[in-house]
Amino acid sequence: MGSLTSLQKNNGFSLVELLVSIVIGLFILAGATQILLDGRRSYSVQEELSYLQNNGRFIKDVLARDIKMAGYEGCGISNMPLVNTLRPPANDEYKLGRAISGSQHNGTAWEPALAGEWTSIAGIDTNSDILELSGIFGAGMRLARAMVNPSAVLKVQQPATLQDEEIFFVTDCKRAAIAQVTNITTTGGSGVDNLVHNPGGSTSPGNTNDPLTSGTPFGTDASVYRFELRRYYIAPSNISDTQALWRKTNLDAANELVSGVESLQVQYGVDTTIGSGADDAGDGGANRYLEADSIVNDVAVTPTWIGWDRVQSVKITLVLRSDREVHSENTSVTLDGVAYNDRYLRQRISFTTRVRNSGLNAP
Repeated sequence: MGSLTSLQKNNGFSLVELLVSIVIGLFILAGATQILLDGRRSYSVQEELSYLQNNGRFIKDVLARDIKMAGYEGCGISNMPLVNTLRPPANDEYKLGRAISGSQHNGTAWEPALAGEWTSIAGIDTNSDILELSGIFGAGMRLARAMVNPSAVLKVQQPATLQDEEIFFVTDCKRAAIAQVTNITTTGGSGVDNLVHNPGGSTSPGNTNDPLTSGTPFGTDASVYRFELRRYYIAPSNISDTQALWRKTNLDAANELVSGVESLQVQYGVDTTIGSGADDAGDGGANRYLEADSIVNDVAVTPTWIGWDRVQSVKITLVLRSDREVHSENTSVTLDGVAYNDRYLRQRISFTTRVRNSGLNAP
């Protein structure tokens, strides 16, 4: 009898108790799973937000630096004599008087119209703006020998930092010239590179027959720089399924700077203070922000006093998209008039940069 009583006391869990235990366990497992999923989603959101912020900081650093440098002409003084020997239409593209410009699409065409190198760029997003900056963005090279005549080669110490077919800017702080290197030669044992800028030929855009100066040739007090025309625009990315910010410099191949940039909007702060003539710089403050299609002249004209030479600051607005989907379902958001409905995270950033060299050499 004692043995039977002992067996009866060790019958274990009943079916009801077992089912209750399983249900409680499932609730605990579901809660733990949800916590894990929420944690992973939160980590993913934070990771993509960091990705957007890093991209935004990089773009701001690059654009702000280039906007500040636009129109820089080394030691050159305001309104110094400038010779441009590039063949048309390049002579109208590569010039100091238009340090900053841009275009905006009106649904039918770009305003101002695109020309020159712009016509060879494919896939430009017409919902975004175009920004164009020109000037000197790097260090120069002093002439090692004086020019023997106004059309002679430019001699610089080896190694020359310019390459064949690059656009150059030479100045002695009192006058300047813009031309294209057709080829670079070396005089054996001299330690000097010769920057040749012959007219004609198959080089594009090429030079005219005009000399670099109208008087005394440049001497050893002159420096040679790479003159750059930097174009920023939005086009499809080569590394992801979204749009990207691109930069094309002179005749070089375009470079994709940052992927995941879906919109670039540009406004220009213009000094419209009444002056005494088109060469009057106003008071140097931006009192109106305009779209590119409202600025059609290189030089401000009465009565509006609006021209690219009057641009004092540039306001940049960008829409950035995350690299991966982060939302659990499609989420609707409207940024800069564009409606999005997907699972990606987006961020709108905006900043304004002062133009340091505005109107220094208006044509």
